[in-house]
Amino acid sequence: MHRIVCDLEVQLNPQLDVAGSLGVGPTEGGEVMEFLGGLKPILLQLTSAFKRTEEDVMTNDCPSKFGGCACGQVRYELASDPMIVHGCHCRWCQRESGASFAVNALIEADRVKITKGDVAEMTVPSLSGAGQKFARCPHFQVTLWTNYLGMSGHLGEVIRFIRVGTLDNPDRYPPDVHIFTSIKRPWVILPDGVPAFDEYFRIKDIWSADSPVRRAALHKAVGTPAP
Repeated sequence: MHRIVCDLEVQLNPQLDVAGSLGVGPTEGGEVMEFLGGLKPILLQLTSAFKRTEEDVMTNDCPSKFGGCACGQVRYELASDPMIVHGCHCRWCQRESGASFAVNALIEADRVKITKGDVAEMTVPSLSGAGQKFARCPHFQVTLWTNYLGMSGHLGEVIRFIRVGTLDNPDRYPPDVHIFTSIKRPWVILPDGVPAFDEYFRIKDIWSADSPVRRAALHKAVGTPAP
């Protein structure tokens, strides 16, 4: 990345004889420089999304609770660890993510703070019929989180399913449980020691000790009984 940024700086520096280095005359050279100048804001936006140093990547020291989209226009912060992280292998998640399965970190909506930009929301069909709301970067449509509007207990609006891959350090949150494994891709090998279920599970059997308390608070907020 550092090399790419340096190359861009050389190409976009008006004091350098870019036209001469490309072997074109003054007229064509002016057009080249005008074209490169127009690209500069876009390229700088893209490179700003990758400000982590190579040392950060190698040592895995990136902050775990910050994330954002690919272009850097939208950034967010989590106020706490998630309640649980799902590795969901259902056909809907496979289709919507374009991957073998989705990794979703469940967290209270009010613990997700947008620190830069804003998201564009759209509701797509879901198996429940209630729809699933996607929060995306409005520029390049990268999904940052979703809300399952048909979630039991009317919790669909108050729990966000963070797409773990959009975190600066997604390695911090591997799945606590794998679900709908009866229809997982056959080449996906599940890790030993991580609970896995053909479909879903009972919350009290899997969630950590404090997470049901947090979920109960959400039930109280929306006026529904906790399971």
